[in-house]
Amino acid sequence: MTGPAAAEERARILAQVGEVDAALDEVERLVNRPSWLSTHTLQLDPLYPIRTHPRFIALFASQPERSPP
Repeated sequence: MTGPAAAEERARILAQVGEVDAALDEVERLVNRPSWLSTHTLQLDPLYPIRTHPRFIALFASQPERSPP
């Protein structure tokens, strides 16, 4: 697994183990480049336990919804 798919998994794992800043760094990179990850999916995905974190919320307040590439 390489590229955006690996980064998505890395962000998910980091979020689940409590590495919030590292997970959000990865999420920010992902939403700013082509990937299958959409802001809508991230907001609904239960595997991202950081969805209520203020930085996570702020990130999506400034991002338009994207469709997959």
